[in-house]
Amino acid sequence: VAVDVSMYGYLVEFDVIKSFLALLSHENGDVAMSVVNVLVELLDPLLLREDEEKAGEEEGKELSAEVRRRNVGLLARTFVDGGGLELLVSNIGRLEENVEAEAKGIEDILTLMEALLDLDRAGVLQQTSDNGDEEENKSVSVVALLCKQTLFLSWLFG
Repeated sequence: VAVDVSMYGYLVEFDVIKSFLALLSHENGDVAMSVVNVLVELLDPLLLREDEEKAGEEEGKELSAEVRRRNVGLLARTFVDGGGLELLVSNIGRLEENVEAEAKGIEDILTLMEALLDLDRAGVLQQTSDNGDEEENKSVSVVALLCKQTLFLSWLFG
């Protein structure tokens, strides 16, 4: 799946992420897991690295590293601020590890959480404001949110 990081602003502007968040709480687990799969692709930390071979093939659509960081950060922060972590943890709690398809869903959720942790560690979630407003640039770490606002640790050690 090809991902165009330059379009991430539109995903936020046109409330696609809000729709994804709503679908994460869908009663059909397959729908929620499909959204998780899309988010894993969209929030892959490897998108921060500029692939020179790919950039040359894309007819001058080369993005600077800073634009990539800002766009991926905008998408990730919108997801986290919209309650995405809580929804991921609630989905992980309703899946059974001993059912093959659901075990894959758990693995995908953990992959997405790992991607968000990597993006947070890279400082991407703090770099989403263009206007320099310090209040907008403040954010709590993904680790802190996972520990304080979700039941992830209970699921992990339970």
